[in-house]
Amino acid sequence: MISDARSLAPDSIIRADLCLVGAGAVGITIARELADSGLRVCLLESGGLEPDADIQALNQGTSVGFPYYDLDVARLRYFGGTTNHWSGACRPLDPIDFEPRAWVPYSGWPFGKDHLDPWYARAQTLCQLGAYEYEPDYWERPGALRFSFPGDRVVTAMYQISPPTRFGEVYRKDIETAEGIECLLHANVLGLEADPSGRTISRARVASSPGRDFQVQARHFILAAGAIENARVLLASHPESPQGGLGNEHDLVGRFFMEHLSVTGGFLLPSDPSLSRGIYDHRTLEGITVRAFLALSREALQQEGLLNARAFLGWETDQNALAAASVGVQGADAMMDAALHRRRPGSLGQSVRDVIREFDAVTIHTYQRLFRANAPGRAFSLVNHIEQAPDPTSRVMLSTDRDAFGTPKVLLDWRFGELERRTLRRTNEIIAQEVGRARLGRVRLIPDEEPARFPPGVRGAWHQMGTTRMHPDPRQGVVDANGKVHGLENLFVAGGSVFPTSGYTNPTLTIVALALRLADHMKELAP
Repeated sequence: MISDARSLAPDSIIRADLCLVGAGAVGITIARELADSGLRVCLLESGGLEPDADIQALNQGTSVGFPYYDLDVARLRYFGGTTNHWSGACRPLDPIDFEPRAWVPYSGWPFGKDHLDPWYARAQTLCQLGAYEYEPDYWERPGALRFSFPGDRVVTAMYQISPPTRFGEVYRKDIETAEGIECLLHANVLGLEADPSGRTISRARVASSPGRDFQVQARHFILAAGAIENARVLLASHPESPQGGLGNEHDLVGRFFMEHLSVTGGFLLPSDPSLSRGIYDHRTLEGITVRAFLALSREALQQEGLLNARAFLGWETDQNALAAASVGVQGADAMMDAALHRRRPGSLGQSVRDVIREFDAVTIHTYQRLFRANAPGRAFSLVNHIEQAPDPTSRVMLSTDRDAFGTPKVLLDWRFGELERRTLRRTNEIIAQEVGRARLGRVRLIPDEEPARFPPGVRGAWHQMGTTRMHPDPRQGVVDANGKVHGLENLFVAGGSVFPTSGYTNPTLTIVALALRLADHMKELAP
């Protein structure tokens, strides 16, 4: 059943076995799984069935770290959540992403990929994907073959692309017709309240509009509102407590905020002008859209001490336009201009280095000028997604500003550093070396603007993770391996916020797999 919380009388009390906060991919998945369990489920959604500007404004906040998207744009606040605008790219995390890595601080999950595989396989169906197969051997076809590299440092890996599944549209009828589910729209959680012992959550304080409050009492509660909002709700609940919020005894709630760093790191210039992207382009096989990409092997990551990263063959351009924008060409032009005017260029050493580093671009541009014709050839962008190392100083906090309900807004301090920069540089350098060894062409890297900075254009990938990280030790994580908040008997957190590390993979498939796993755990807790 789906109803509007604005129709409830003020100070109403809703009673349930389970209160789920957030009707996105996680909330809808868990509710559907529990529909026939005999449990009474109350699913709370802040928005309605369609976008609403006033509700969306509740996501507003301030970013004080590395520049990030406006927080009211980076997340959606209506039935179906952020699946209402996701791109659909799906892939499980790699086995190494789950493992402790000596060169990645705070790395390691409480379990390995093989443990999560059964739920990954079930998540494939919910995300409207094909077989649980991600090895390129399965997807290769004539005309859609992977590149052949002579060494073992660079590998080809696969994504499957969901239609994408809009969970609020595809599974709305399931929620409407389930007798054991009551979904309340326009139900904004203001905070969670514990009983006098401080170890059990007794109720959620909820409002359908400012000043129109009600409460939900339940045996168990699950926060499933996304990495930023999950942290916000915990921090805003019991702010007067010594630890400043629920589950925050060790000051970990909101810390370890992670994103995927997305940037165009270079261009592949094929030796053969007719080279096709093949399987590295979007292909429909067995009724499913798939796409391959390049990544470093497990052995290369270990040898180099790098974070996980991938590179798509992205948009296509021609080598002439690429050459014209080259810093090597700009350096050559600066030296030529200085020679014609019989003066020393302002940065002769840098200009010479740029010309040497991008000599092919200078050659192509010179060919254009001399013969007034374009040199043959195409180029493909290398679009990187880079894992972010867990960093406790990268965090979600509460600001002094408040939203329309009086709840503190979010203050985001997104940080990353040298390991990410080195991962981007070395990943693309290794890909460039292997492309050359395979005689596929050469890769022109986009250089760092400064030694301690990234190439221009680095941004987030709209993937928020890590703010209530999973760890068996309460001094190192907010929730345990089942998603239960340390120190609280009946409060769970689900979604990307529990990721201890992020890999480079779009997180939705893993989020749905973890939601299915938590739903199975809740069935075990049923009376």
